[in-house]
Amino acid sequence: MSKLYEIANEYAKLMDSDLEPEMIADTIEGMEGEFTDKIEQLLAIIKNESGYAERLKEEAKSLNERAAVIQNKIDSIKSYIASSLEMVGKKKIRAGIHQVTIRKPSETVEIIDSSALPQEYVEF
Repeated sequence: MSKLYEIANEYAKLMDSDLEPEMIADTIEGMEGEFTDKIEQLLAIIKNESGYAERLKEEAKSLNERAAVIQNKIDSIKSYIASSLEMVGKKKIRAGIHQVTIRKPSETVEIIDSSALPQEYVEF
């Protein structure tokens, strides 16, 4: 079976040819069946792949939701540890191979006009 672009090229060549109209019509009639079959196959592929893509999107959504639940659990445990350390007045503790240090968050600065910064402070 020919490829779709080959059928389309043959069709275009026929339309530009100097053949008799009856001969062109007969040839096109034969090509249209093959062309239609190829389009039908491609549409079936689209339907299959669309379904597969949707299932993958659903799975990705499910995995993202699970990851968010786990991340919330991690954040909750970190907060629990921090509040427990603050309650007993400690800022640092070593527990086995783990170490926890509580510190104030770093200050951040919002730069509104980066062109006003000296070049020595700008990196890309």
